[in-house]
Amino acid sequence: MHTILLVDDSELELKALSSILQKEHYTIVTLTEGSRVLQVLREKKIDLVLLDIVMQQKSGLEILVDIKSRNDVETLPEIMVTGRTDAVNVKAALESGAVDYIRKPFEELEILARVRSALRIKDYQEKLQYLSTHDGLTGLLNHVSTLAAYEALYHEAQKNSVPFAVCMLDIDHFKDINDKYGHLIGDKLLQQLGILIHNHFSVNGFAGRYGGDEFIIVLRNFSKEMAVSSAEAFRKHISGKQWDSIYPGLGVTVSIGISVYSSTRYFEGHQQLIEDADDALYVAKDKGRNLVEFSKEI
Repeated sequence: MHTILLVDDSELELKALSSILQKEHYTIVTLTEGSRVLQVLREKKIDLVLLDIVMQQKSGLEILVDIKSRNDVETLPEIMVTGRTDAVNVKAALESGAVDYIRKPFEELEILARVRSALRIKDYQEKLQYLSTHDGLTGLLNHVSTLAAYEALYHEAQKNSVPFAVCMLDIDHFKDINDKYGHLIGDKLLQQLGILIHNHFSVNGFAGRYGGDEFIIVLRNFSKEMAVSSAEAFRKHISGKQWDSIYPGLGVTVSIGISVYSSTRYFEGHQQLIEDADDALYVAKDKGRNLVEFSKEI
């Protein structure tokens, strides 16, 4: 359900707009003070803002500029509410980033049509954004987005001396599973494993599909011991899980390699942690698979 923020210093106008929009079961938040808009946007998930252009303390145009100047809410759509003689202000609002406008006195059908249109466009843009950053099969971050998030965390850790762990996870004998059961079964396995990885690890960091059947997991504020413990718990869960919903009698195990960032250790670059975790993964495979292996410390 969408949540709409209405900003107007007239209680009467807010009541009229709210009454119309609530008929469509939108959740409505109202403000009479424009100075509190950014605070509300930080505290609540708002999908659309309706801003009165003319207000006494702070104009809708000024509020619009404030919203567009913040990276965390700059893509939020705004519809300006205006009197019939405010053509100059409407032009200024549209040029400043508002997506549409509604004229007073209100006409219910026009309001609902413009609101639906703005929300439909917003939902479509969010879907496109999601598809551009997430892997279509597993729902985890895609390769590019994972590396971008990882690099940002690496530089943050350098600045604040905060440890974090990198795990490289691979399905054991995945090629054999594809060859024996078919690629459709292999895709179902990747999809299910993506859900399990998200549920187990993402509360402490983020995870992405690195490529093929290999996944990367980044755990914030994790020491070596914490990372190994979490990875080992996940490995045991996978090896003991019944996969009959994908294929009767299917057995699945994973191998995991881990490296940990430490401010006391010298790194040649941010890629070194990933390479160390990948090396540890291959050590685990060389030792027989279905193992968690920690990278050698340099």
